[in-house]
Amino acid sequence: MSLSEDDDDGFPSYQPSLLTSSAPITTAAALETEPVVSLNDIILHVKIKYNYKELHNFINDLSAPNADMTLNGRILSVFELFTLCLLNEPVDMSKRTDRKIYRPMFNIQKNDSFITPFNFNVLLNLLEIEYENGTEDKFPKVWKTLSSTNVTVKKVELLESDTVATAADTTAVQPAAANDIGAVMLGDILELICRQKNYDEKEYVPIWLKNLKAESILTLDHLRNVPDENWDKLTKVNSVLKQLLRDYLQIDSNALNQQSTVPYEESKATLLADIYRVRRYFYYVIKKIDLLPYLSRDAVKLAVEEIGKTYDDDGNILINIQNYLSTFCSENRLEDRLSLQKQQREWTTSLTTLKKIKVDLEKEISRCEELLKTSQADVDLYKDRKENLPSKERGMNEKIKVLRTKATTRDTEWLTTHLKIEELKREYEDEKQKTTVEVEAREQIFKKHSENHLNLVTKATSIEEEIKNLENMLSLHLEEQYKKLRVKFSRGLLLYGPPGTGKSELLKKVAVFAGITMITPPLSAGELNKPLVGQTEKLLFDMMSRAHLIPYLICALTIDEIDGLVPKRDSKAQQSKVDGISVLLSHIEGIKDVQNLVVFGATNRRNMMDEAFLRRMQTKVFVGRPSPAIRKKMLSPLIVKNSKLFTSKRLDSLVKITTNFSGAGISALKSSVIAEMERNPLINDHRLLELADSTASDLNVWFGNSTLPEIYRLNSNLFNISDANDKFSLSLMKLLPTGRILIDLKQRRVFIELKNAPTIEKALEKNELSVLPRLIHGCSTRNIDTLQIIDLNFLMKQNAYEDNQIFELLSTTFDECDQYNRSMKVYDIDSLIMLNKSDSEIKSKSISNIRLYQIIRETCGKMMMEEQENREEVLNVKEKWNVIIVEDEYLKDLLISDIKFKKTSTQLKQEEDSEEKRRDDEKSRKCPKCLQNYIPSKTNYGNCHYHDGFVVDIDHPDSRLTDDQAQALMQRAKFGKVSEQDVPKLVWACCLRSYGEQPCQSSICGLPVELESTVSMKNNTDYIKVVQDYFKSNQAAHAKIQDFLNTTQEKILNKKTR
Repeated sequence: MSLSEDDDDGFPSYQPSLLTSSAPITTAAALETEPVVSLNDIILHVKIKYNYKELHNFINDLSAPNADMTLNGRILSVFELFTLCLLNEPVDMSKRTDRKIYRPMFNIQKNDSFITPFNFNVLLNLLEIEYENGTEDKFPKVWKTLSSTNVTVKKVELLESDTVATAADTTAVQPAAANDIGAVMLGDILELICRQKNYDEKEYVPIWLKNLKAESILTLDHLRNVPDENWDKLTKVNSVLKQLLRDYLQIDSNALNQQSTVPYEESKATLLADIYRVRRYFYYVIKKIDLLPYLSRDAVKLAVEEIGKTYDDDGNILINIQNYLSTFCSENRLEDRLSLQKQQREWTTSLTTLKKIKVDLEKEISRCEELLKTSQADVDLYKDRKENLPSKERGMNEKIKVLRTKATTRDTEWLTTHLKIEELKREYEDEKQKTTVEVEAREQIFKKHSENHLNLVTKATSIEEEIKNLENMLSLHLEEQYKKLRVKFSRGLLLYGPPGTGKSELLKKVAVFAGITMITPPLSAGELNKPLVGQTEKLLFDMMSRAHLIPYLICALTIDEIDGLVPKRDSKAQQSKVDGISVLLSHIEGIKDVQNLVVFGATNRRNMMDEAFLRRMQTKVFVGRPSPAIRKKMLSPLIVKNSKLFTSKRLDSLVKITTNFSGAGISALKSSVIAEMERNPLINDHRLLELADSTASDLNVWFGNSTLPEIYRLNSNLFNISDANDKFSLSLMKLLPTGRILIDLKQRRVFIELKNAPTIEKALEKNELSVLPRLIHGCSTRNIDTLQIIDLNFLMKQNAYEDNQIFELLSTTFDECDQYNRSMKVYDIDSLIMLNKSDSEIKSKSISNIRLYQIIRETCGKMMMEEQENREEVLNVKEKWNVIIVEDEYLKDLLISDIKFKKTSTQLKQEEDSEEKRRDDEKSRKCPKCLQNYIPSKTNYGNCHYHDGFVVDIDHPDSRLTDDQAQALMQRAKFGKVSEQDVPKLVWACCLRSYGEQPCQSSICGLPVELESTVSMKNNTDYIKVVQDYFKSNQAAHAKIQDFLNTTQEKILNKKTR
């Protein structure tokens, strides 16, 4: 490197420490003074740093010949081809005295506006690579490899003590105590910098050491202890050297921190992912990167499994994340040119064959059409003959008529004539039968030719379509079309949901375990929002530009609380925020697209984020609160703490009172319980409830104006019912709920709507002051993820007083509930809906806040309950429950009508009975009282005139007669022509009127009121007799007629005595 004339100490001008390739650097001066020696043999030493079977298999795989790795007809291994591609340019070692070993640079280093510099080892410290001359003891001063150079690969296993070196030390010898960077000599560090920058170490190192000594910097520890504010005060040290040393210290310190821990002991997925990233580097150098997907499918699958061990999920969070990562595992392998040419030759051959078949088919179709024409002509000919048969029959009949006339006049010729007639008829029948048979035969032949012709035409049409398809395929440029088959992966993964659900931790583990390269540590939006104009944009630009340095890997920028970085762009948005969003969008599918960059984000407020950014985050995964089953799993470690104290029953109680707790809330409660047990090993239920109440208050988990633990204390008798799971269970066996429940507080009834049966009706418990325990138990039986109570207290807690605030809050709440697989919304209708009551005599009600009612009505009108086909699918079954709590009769009836809530079996039976009665009332029947026909639906009061007693014959007072019996008795007397003295003297006992006079009673047709509940006119065909017997038993009529008879007899006796 030439020296700068402007530098008074003869130092070269400073250049940023940035190396984007492992290729060696060769100066022009070296090429002019030293000849380039081509090596015939070179030895590649692959030093394995960790003793893992997977790593050994990986090295063996890259060392073995691979059919995809060919060069000038030679089948090489990946390592061999890598070496020839890496060292095909001259390597300048002229300024080195020790040239026995050559270690390429595998570090990518960059200092930018971000706090920590970017330092990336492409081999990920899994292995080291160094080269040795295969024919001599040392390398020439300037050398390179040829395509014919023989490469020998040797695998070397390093001891653990040999594996640690400074991250940038790819050319320096190992120091005596590698784990202590302070023990490395200062001169070694300066020599290392010279080799990295390709400076002449013999020329620059003595000068640098002299200047540092003048500032009393004699060791690396002295250098590391220089405060940041004192660097500018080192006047004896050139500014270029200052920058070089500071870059080295920052990058090297960061690398050592990264090397201090080995994650593979905890995560095998990380090992597989890192091995795969190194594999992609080798394939990238040899220009075979298209043979590999971006991520390893095995590593992704194992990563999700490992995350599942520490992150409890019974929904589809991990499934969605795995589906997202799987898009990076799709093979976008391009077919080589020979394969494409082979494919085109196959298509051409098929096209030629099909065209030949088409020509033969056209000839056969022509022959078939000729036969078809001939067959059609034959059919027409014999049909004409058949149509002429009636005229022949008429001619035959004329001849027969003439012959019969002659036979009548000449009796001698009758027999001859008769024989001729029979002969004519026989000839006609034969011709008719023959013609019919011929027509059918010709039609069969025509049908056969038609079917054959149709088959040939269909086949020809199909072949014509295939020919067109092949011609279209041959017209395609296959290489371009194969490029369009690449799977386009999503450029972003957004985890959203309520606070404390583990979104940030999930993002970190997903990236690290699956093999996605983090270009920065996980960040929060606040770290990126800078006060000065342009700082945020510069920072985003620098961070995203890092992905350009490793284009063969998927790089991720992980940002927590990302809504603070990309808020909605509206009239209220700050210009600095808008500019930051523009920079971010331009690098994600924008004008400055970084194709291997993805953004991982976590937020609690998805609705507050910019729409354009959300469109680029194609994969959005909701991370919600844990379900009852997961809460129990998270609390189960308490059993290990004290199995006698934390019984299954107590654990179930904890699960219930932690409804709506986030994962962080469960962890906080568990920690509080453990800490309390250190002071009080025999912790009681009251203390547990206090701890849970405190946690719920801190997390703002409210149910109305109280926390659930507090409600538990007030209603412990309901929570602790022995058979609560049976009484309050929503697990309905083979019955399929619709997800809608109506709780009528006035009638104290619970109605559970079903799909395949009438609505279930249950009674509230006598001491059930709150329905919340019932709902909590029900949620546990269905493993419902979240329970949201929507009432006036809920609105007040969220400061939603105006209509717009209420609607926005409800919209957000509904959206969050819909994200869960299983959720329950509870509406306290009486507290939400306001009624207007009129003061008029006709009491009427109307809804005041009709818009809120409409929202609730529309929400409750929707039913979303998937049926599970097997037990394995129960976790992903979607259940959306809506519970309506109402006391006002008007609101209840209105809601039931509007949402079409199904009726119970009792209500359905009542409707059926009412309908049946209505139909029955349309039929004509005989009135059992007046004995006249009537239609019940059309009769009115006063239409029925009758006697409600019986008839008595004064001459025979012991018998009681019905109307029919009395009428029959009178008829016999009339037609028997009895004397007037013997005519029966009949009297109605109920009114003492003579038989035949006006009835004494008037009402509506039908059964007497006293018999309506016991006698059915439909089921009892003898209902008239029942009514007449009832009238006969009229005690009032009996007493009246008895008095009448007694009085009458007394008068008769008095007349006789006189």
